[in-house]
Parts: sequence; structure tokens; C-alpha cells
Amino acid sequence: MEEILLKRLVKDLLGIKGVMDAVISSADGVPLAASNGGAEDMGSLAILLGATSEEMVSHLNLGSLSEAYIEGPDYKFLSINWGGYVVGVLLAKKVSTALLRKEITPLLEGILTDKEV
Repeated sequence: MEEILLKRLVKDLLGIKGVMDAVISSADGVPLAASNGGAEDMGSLAILLGATSEEMVSHLNLGSLSEAYIEGPDYKFLSINWGGYVVGVLLAKKVSTALLRKEITPLLEGILTDKEV
């Protein structure tokens, strides 16, 4: 059942304008659902980005981390910790991560648990 819901979430994420790829991994880095064949690479990137960002936030005593992103010349990659999962989303460069997060949050609340990690 969980696999079906996660695949549905990936499909819904891909329906958001500007989302190019999506992956959902367990907190320990196992890809559970993805939109492409590079699930392990994207899942690993989401885990690494989240863990590195969490370490930085902790070191600076900034509180908890809910998301992190990196940006390149023609892309953005967003990593979201959510209810024991890590959601990685590859975005087109011109997409606003703040506006995208407003669209993603209801999807996450509808399928994954509503407790952020």
C-alpha cells in the first residue's frame, strides 16, 4: 500500500509546473519511489543535501531544518524532510521554491504523515 501511495505522490509532484523529476527516499537513503531511472542518484543527493544542511544549521544553533536547496545554472534541487521520508525535487531554474513549497505541502500532507522530521 505504501508503495502505491508514494508512486502516486511522485506522479502528483510531476504535475506541478516546473518540476522535472522527483524522488522519495527513506530517512536512511533507500529510494522508495521515483520519476526516473536515476532514483538512487537523486535520492542520495536529497539525503546528502539534507544531512549537510542539518549539520550546518545545528552547528550555528539555528533551530530545526525543514528543507534545503541547491541551485545551478539551469536547475534547482529541493530536499524536504517530511515524516520520516526525504523528498527530492528537481526544478526548472525559474521556479520559485517558496511558491513550489506552497503547492507541495498539501500533497505531502495528503499522502505522507504530517509530522516533519
